[in-house]
Formats: sequence, C-alpha cells, structure tokens
Amino acid sequence: MIKLFNITLLAALCFAIPKIISAQAIHRMNIGDDMKNVSLTGLDHYPQKDVRIGELKGKFILLDFWSTGCTSCVSSFPKMEGLQTQFKKDLQIILVNPFQDSTKMATSIATSKQWIFKGFKMPNLPSTVGDSSWLVRFPTRTVPHHIWIDRNGKVMAITNMHNANAENIQALIAGAPVKMTYKSPFVYDLRKIKLANACPGHAQKISLYTHIGPYYDGEGGHVYGNMLDPFVDSTVHTIRIGMINVDIPGIIQEIFAIKQGRPPYDRVSDAFIYWNLCTPQWFQEPEYGARYDDWSRRTKLCFEIEVPLSKKDQLADLALKDLNIYLKKQFGVEASFPKRRIHCKALKVADKSKIPFSSGKKAYGTNDKGAITTYLYKNFEFPFISNDIINSFGANGRSELESNPHRPIAVVDETGLKDIVDMTLPYAYGKPDPQYEEHLTQALAGYGLSLVDAVQDVQVIQISETTD
Repeated sequence: MIKLFNITLLAALCFAIPKIISAQAIHRMNIGDDMKNVSLTGLDHYPQKDVRIGELKGKFILLDFWSTGCTSCVSSFPKMEGLQTQFKKDLQIILVNPFQDSTKMATSIATSKQWIFKGFKMPNLPSTVGDSSWLVRFPTRTVPHHIWIDRNGKVMAITNMHNANAENIQALIAGAPVKMTYKSPFVYDLRKIKLANACPGHAQKISLYTHIGPYYDGEGGHVYGNMLDPFVDSTVHTIRIGMINVDIPGIIQEIFAIKQGRPPYDRVSDAFIYWNLCTPQWFQEPEYGARYDDWSRRTKLCFEIEVPLSKKDQLADLALKDLNIYLKKQFGVEASFPKRRIHCKALKVADKSKIPFSSGKKAYGTNDKGAITTYLYKNFEFPFISNDIINSFGANGRSELESNPHRPIAVVDETGLKDIVDMTLPYAYGKPDPQYEEHLTQALAGYGLSLVDAVQDVQVIQISETTD
C-alpha cells in the first residue's frame, strides 16, 4: 500500500526546519538544481555517518523516500538491493525516511500487522531517517518517491518507483535516452487537471458530476493506487468519493463496499468476484515488475463522483451506472451485484458465554514466539476482526471447489456481533499458510465461534462481457 501524508504536516515542517536542522537555508529543489553541497546525515550501512552529495561525484544517485506505513516501499527493498549490487560501480541508492526517527520507525515495525515486517531487517543500503529537511527540498504526499541525481550532482528526475529498473539504469550509464515517467509536482485535483469525462450529461441527472480519467503520474498519484476518503461538503450539501490509479476490479470493490454500508477501504475479498469473461487475466493483477507497470497503465483509472447529500443512499448505484458506461465503451464489460448461490464458510456463534466481551483502549500486535504466529486484537469491534478473517481466509483458505482451484472460498459473517472483544487469532496477512484454516477454526472455537461449510445465496460482484 502506498502511504499518503497530510499536506498540512509538510507545511508545519517548513516552519519547524530552522529549529530542527541547521541555520543553513533550505529550499525546494527542482530538476537541474545543484545538490553537491547538500549533506546526507546519520547514515547507516555506510562507511561515513555524514556525506555530501558532491563526494559521490561520478556516480548516479537514487534517493528512495519511504516510510514504514508503505508496504510497497518495503516490498521493493530486495529489488533495490539487487539493483545496487548489479550497478555498484555507477549507482548509489540511498534510503530516505524523513517522516520517522529511528524510535518511531522501530515502534511502527514492531506493532505492524503487515506480514512483510515479520522478521524484518533493514536492507544493506545506506539509510537516513528522521531528517525532515528532505521534505522541504522534495515535498511529497506519497511514497515511494524517487529523486535521481546525475554524475555531476544535479537533480535529473523526480519519479515514482516503477522507473527504478535495470533497463533505465543501463540507459543512464550508457548515455542513451531513458524512458522515465516524470512525477508532476502538482497534486491530483479534478478541478485543475484536465481528465476525460466519460459521462457527459451522465446516464442520470442526479449526480452532479462523474469524472473518469486515465492513469495519473503526478503528485498524489501512484502505481499502487489511492482511495480518497469520502468528502462531505457541508457548504453545498454534497458528498464526493474519489480514487486515484485504482484498478477496475478495485474500483468495483470499493463501490460494492459502499453499497453494503461498509466503511472506506473495507473491500470484500476476491472470493466474492465472479468473472464471466473469456480472459479475466487481462484485468487481474500480475506479479510486480515491468508487467505490473504495463498492466497498471492499461487498467487503472482515476474515478470521482459527487452527488447531493440528500442522495447519499444512491451514491453506489449512481457510481456503478456511470462506471459501466465507461467500461462498456472502453472494454466491452460491465459490473453488477447479483445474489448468487455459492459454497462458502459461515462464521457462527456456537457458545455466546465464551465470547470475550471487553472495553477500553485498543491494542494490537503480532506474536511469533509460539508454534504459530498470532495477532492480538484487544478491545476491537468484532466486525473489524470478522473482516480480517474474511480477507485472510480468502488468501489462505482452501479453494471453493476442487473443480475451481483458483477461487478462494468466501466467508460469510452470520454472528450478528457488533460488540468490542479481545481475541488472539492466527496471523496470516498476505503470506499463504496451508494450515491456516485448521489453526483459525481451533482458535475461534475457544471464543465460542465456529466456521461451518454452507451453501447460501450471497450478494457478489459479477463482471461480464456485454452483448450490445
């Protein structure tokens, strides 16, 4: 997941810099600016603690901005280490975390729920943390954020992370043209950026506007995508939702979540998506790398819709109607939310007396000291835990049917629980565990809950080829 930062934080940092950094004037830097006298301080995994950019003259330098809240940053570290090893004579990659000092970074890693931090160690790359002056030189609301510096110490490019690949680096070294997509310094704003409106006049007159545009490479955009918080404008009584660089299935999942009354970002698992297409792989996420970048530019969109606040309950229906206009025209497909009889797992209450109801301050974290890694949910609302179970089971549970081995089985919550509880459950975020179902069933039984096989009529997402 990319990390999106509040721009007010950056503004505050601008005023705080003289106290935090030094008396030296620090200003925003752009392509072509000379950085030879700029210093990197407090470096780890480097022979010197402090080094000026000018001391690295003769090498290309790549500053990789990141934070612990950005899993796509962390997942790219092995790739960055590989590039450093491959091009060590001509390239120096340096990790820059200007958002967190070492203490905050360590705490974030220790309490993170993301599987990628299990046994995490910083890569063997020079790294500086907690130096907020870098946010003055190169302000950004999103990470990864890459700053490329040429052999003479001048800024040559500001890009997203997908441009960091062997092909581009080889071209740089050879002095050949480089196919980089430069990151615009302007923040994504539909009122300032001209995006194609796929629905002039709209299919219905209720929505005030619907914008659908192509993949966006500017500030606030990212190859991994953003979901913007629903925005209620009380002055004109409207509500707006927006997504930046979200893949088509992801946009549909977000609309489906709104339709079901789920909170923002609370998508259903892929187990609830049914494809009536000859080639669904065209829309489905490939492995990271060059193919992922190509797929992103082909299938990811910027989508925004605004409706009167009085029509809030129609927001999902209106969004889906306008999205389908675009999908039919561009791809010959459409989405719907029918009920379908499916094989699933039903999450039920078996013994309410065993449910550990609680109250108080939330706490969470992983524990990998036992036979299996577990995750603590202390004072969490059960729907939050249930949603984690649904999504984790989709990634780790057995297939729906032997005849359909590629579909994970869906989990339906029939507990009706809305209470705050304490639970410790098997940890399985993103990393497949063949014994996850067995471990989860055993853990739930201790809390008076059960997972049972069922066949039910469930509302699903269906993506189909159009006939007209």
